[in-house]
Amino acid sequence: MAYFSFHGGTRAGIVWLTLGASIVVHFAWATESVDPARFEREVLVAAADDPVSVEITAEGRLYFVERTGSLKTWDPRTRLTTRIAMLPTHVAWDTGLLSFLLARDFAVSGHFYTLRCPEEKHLVMRVSRFTLKDGTVDLAEEKAVLEWAIDSEEPPHCGGDLKWDREGNLIIGTGENTPPQNVPAFDPSPGKELFDARRSAANSMDLRGKILRITPQADGTYTIPHGNMFSDARQGRPEVFAMGIRNAFRVFADPKTGWIVWGDVGGNVDTSLGLGPEGYDEINLAKGPGFYGWPFMSGPNEAWRPFDPVTKKPVGEPFDPRHLVNDSRGNTGLRELPEAQPALLYYPTVASRVWPEVGSGGRSITGGPIYHFDPALTSQVKLPDTLDGCLIFAEWMRNWIQVARLSPDGKLLGLEPFMSGMIFRKPTDLKIGPDGALYVVEYGDRFRDNKDGRIVRCVYRRGNRAPVARITAEITAAKLPFTLRASAADSRDPDADHLTYRWKFPGGATADGVQVEHVITNAGRWVLEVAVSDPAGARSVARLPVVAGNSPPQVRITTPADGGFFEWNKAVDWSVTAQDAEDGALPAEKVTVQVERRDRLVEGDAMNAHPGMALMRAGTCFSCHTATDKSAGPPYLAVAQRYATNAAAREIVSKKIRTGGLGVWGQIPMPPNPQYTPDQARQMLDWILGLASRQVLPQPSGLVGQVRPSTALGANERDAEAVLILTTSATDQAQGAVPALRSEATVALRTRRQRAAHFDAAAKASTQENLGDGLVARVESGGWLRFDRINLEQVRELRFRGRPLGAGPVRLEARLDAPGGELWTSAALADVHEGKLSTATEPVEGKSGIRPVYLVVHGVASSAGAVAELVTVEFR
Repeated sequence: MAYFSFHGGTRAGIVWLTLGASIVVHFAWATESVDPARFEREVLVAAADDPVSVEITAEGRLYFVERTGSLKTWDPRTRLTTRIAMLPTHVAWDTGLLSFLLARDFAVSGHFYTLRCPEEKHLVMRVSRFTLKDGTVDLAEEKAVLEWAIDSEEPPHCGGDLKWDREGNLIIGTGENTPPQNVPAFDPSPGKELFDARRSAANSMDLRGKILRITPQADGTYTIPHGNMFSDARQGRPEVFAMGIRNAFRVFADPKTGWIVWGDVGGNVDTSLGLGPEGYDEINLAKGPGFYGWPFMSGPNEAWRPFDPVTKKPVGEPFDPRHLVNDSRGNTGLRELPEAQPALLYYPTVASRVWPEVGSGGRSITGGPIYHFDPALTSQVKLPDTLDGCLIFAEWMRNWIQVARLSPDGKLLGLEPFMSGMIFRKPTDLKIGPDGALYVVEYGDRFRDNKDGRIVRCVYRRGNRAPVARITAEITAAKLPFTLRASAADSRDPDADHLTYRWKFPGGATADGVQVEHVITNAGRWVLEVAVSDPAGARSVARLPVVAGNSPPQVRITTPADGGFFEWNKAVDWSVTAQDAEDGALPAEKVTVQVERRDRLVEGDAMNAHPGMALMRAGTCFSCHTATDKSAGPPYLAVAQRYATNAAAREIVSKKIRTGGLGVWGQIPMPPNPQYTPDQARQMLDWILGLASRQVLPQPSGLVGQVRPSTALGANERDAEAVLILTTSATDQAQGAVPALRSEATVALRTRRQRAAHFDAAAKASTQENLGDGLVARVESGGWLRFDRINLEQVRELRFRGRPLGAGPVRLEARLDAPGGELWTSAALADVHEGKLSTATEPVEGKSGIRPVYLVVHGVASSAGAVAELVTVEFR
């Protein structure tokens, strides 16, 4: 499996065409001019636990699995995610539930297939068939179709993937189950048998390190189709279609050509030993059965040499791809192997001389589909015909998706970025849906235990696009009479059309124009609404809750200072003041404080926000509730903790959102919200229940207190760099029919050492996870990372840790307020060779204020893209 493999070298020149973020591309067969701005990413599933594989039905319903064994579905009508079953799965190192496939007759039979390590049998990988019937899965009806043994309780490189070919055969990708090592994977030493991939990938009698092809039968068994690698069972397993594969992660069987394409996660060999190449990650394209070289060679058949296991010195010539002999003690199959086939695409850890577009750094390739444009398909979101016949693949470590343009006979013509500049967080599965859009499973930032994995849909939006309505108002609550001044100037139209604005005020009055003023004379909680329309009639609506007849309290955190710093396990004293125009100084019991740990200051942009939260932000929900503090209503975190595991209560609570209620959380009534549909209410509850996993530490009510950030907030080695958000809220007294109002203030504190990849904003930058370094930021020349709300008075020195990529050194500039703003200091990040990290420390001039700091990177520009990897920055 690709999850923990950071392995993976080179070529001659070629000319290619680029479909990037700034140009329009025309090809001879294309009828459509491509506007890069029309590529959009939509979040469908916003919070998944290590999601790995997705299937899309003709109706647009998603079925997906998580690595721990959970099977879930997403309904396109309600846009809600529901768990269907928990398939008993053993998760250790590269095992778990790795792939999922609906049967071709799923709509009738309910059958689906999985590739997983079963909980009851840890030392096998198993392909199983299950049945989904009436929304449930009877685990007792599991059909074990095919299984093979794996070595060790923490096995590496287990694959894998499941796909159908055009004849209805099941294609299975498997891994060679051999640990990563800095020598070629054929160590002959006694006791090193598990480090010898000749026993598996190059063994014709072993199912590991293979592409398998079988034909499932109705009774759960299988037959062997014609055309596999071994027709004589004495020579090899009849299931084998291709062998000599290290870790087949994501396989695609093209329905048009019959080609089988897969990504193969490669190895890392220490080139200083003189044993041959470092190794490559590969894309392979097979038109028939064959041997693909592992572990004797990699990439374009660059061969390794036999070596002495003690001295690690070569003891022979490089292997000949035409005459390979498997003389391993662990080999139980053919001794003389077929000629090795070279990879279609290959790249190393360092910058590739052949395909510089892929960049450099940790690598773990994710294979993907060949896109076939269907002119007869009626879809406003299908990918453009300029991508017809292109292979779409991804990099799990480097967080991008690219396009490999293929000739009609399957030769690689060139590479192009897909949705350039977009960070896909460990893309682990790519599928073309029935609508012609690209569906991407984003696993999350970490190797395991992600709670914010996503499934997104990448679309090419045709036709007229609807405007986006926005309302801003300086004051949203005041005494009577309340003069409400509001603006829709922040509204925008993606097609740059002229917009018209129609306002609806409390009481029913209307007005036109970008900016409006309206006097409210009746006390109460109201909603201001603006409808924004373009000339084609496309329309969107924004709403803003306002309160007339009561002024909100004024609350402020006096200590600690905003933008400052904290240390784990050391006390942070806090104090708060709270005043109200009607009530005077508010008592301590009216003030609450809570502390939340985050990786970064910002939680995400609106484009990638949970759809349920977007509905709530557009309405009045946050005027009565907050995420984590008690207000007029209970904090959403408390709701999540009460109901997150109670499936029966979910429907009751979502209904209460629409109808209102009283008594569960106190005697303040929850007003009804009939403006939401039942499906919208379920979406909102879906976001609320997702808060149960947030790292929040409530504090006792009061005006002063102390918090000691510790392991309760994730202070371990993995989470040493963090941001703490102290939030205080104060609630005043109700004024007659006008309910009590709540105001809040926040202070952000950081550990002095910040992970560079946890920037608050960036340009010309991406993130990836490297073995040893963890999550890093990769920045191009002229790119920058921004860290917001830094208290400059508390900083006297900046320390950077990272490495140049390619030609060094790299110059780092710390600038204030803007990428071209005041220069605070600069440093050189030297090349210390062999990929080791460099540290640069520079003093800074004392400054006042709380300002954003931009880290601007300048280096020798190259076609490899990024010029530096930044691991951490310290505000010392």
